[in-house]
Amino acid sequence: MKKILTVILSVYLGLVLLMPKEQIIYTILNQANRQLINFEIEDMKDFGVYENIDGLSIIYDKMRVAKIENIKILPLIFYDKINITSISPAGTFKSMFSEKVYKASATYVVYLPFKIMINADTSIGKIDGNFNLKNHKIKLVLHPNKNFRRFKYKNYFKKQKGGYVYESIIR
Repeated sequence: MKKILTVILSVYLGLVLLMPKEQIIYTILNQANRQLINFEIEDMKDFGVYENIDGLSIIYDKMRVAKIENIKILPLIFYDKINITSISPAGTFKSMFSEKVYKASATYVVYLPFKIMINADTSIGKIDGNFNLKNHKIKLVLHPNKNFRRFKYKNYFKKQKGGYVYESIIR
């Protein structure tokens, strides 16, 4: 029994460590490129278990939209997590969106096969939510702070008992 567990653990660690993480990331970026979304990456490093991206710029239809300071991608097959540090609007979008995301994470676990859990700490409050992979529905619950009063887009959120809720279907 001990030998079987050792073999299973060794195969699992081998898969995680030898997974072509950088190629998977570039494949995802190329898929986004088909939707006129481009990315500029300053630095990408593979640390065996996780991939680290520093300085990612998001460009939509040749306009710089946002700048992300750091992304850490942890693909463990049964548990995948993306941690993002500091998302801020860029270019002409700075005047439209003054809000910032300090930290954000998206988590996928095998026992919830159709949901991606989302958490974020923003300049307008804390956000918890999920994205349903089956019906493409996103649900975010915002627990606002004092800056939410000045938030230009608060009419997209519905006030409910647990906070302010945003729901939409993304196609």
